[in-house]
Order: sequence, then C-alpha cells, then structure tokens
Amino acid sequence: IPVVSEDSYNTIRSMKIFDRWGNQLYDAENINPKNPTLGWTGIVDGERMDPGVYIYVIELEWKNGEIQFFHGNVTLIR
Repeated sequence: IPVVSEDSYNTIRSMKIFDRWGNQLYDAENINPKNPTLGWTGIVDGERMDPGVYIYVIELEWKNGEIQFFHGNVTLIR
C-alpha cells in the first residue's frame, strides 16, 4: 500500500462513494490535494447518512503522471 500525502500526488482525478446496494452517493472530479475541505462529508442531498460501511473508488494521479485506482470501504461514524 503506497503512502499518500498531499505532496505525493497531483490530484484525485475522481472519487466516488457508494452505499452497500451499489447506489452512487457522491461523485467528484479533480480534487486538489491542497484543499482539505474537499471530499465526502457523509451528507447526501442535504441529509446526513446513517452510520455504516460505504464503498469508495478513487482514481489518483501521482506526481510522475502515473494513474492508479484504489477501492475499499470506509466506516461512517456519527
């Protein structure tokens, strides 16, 4: 597993979050690593999502131009 810090990559080309039924809850592109306020907040259409396990898919562009995909799950805790 690579170590990811804000200065090790150019951009998050895309980030998607899904619920356990496969419904896409969040989709963002070209997230700047210098802005820590960007990303999924656990809110969808103005509503706080229930605590639980959600799936993420991230397309990352490294400093050397290489593109790499990451996927896994994240637990939302309230």
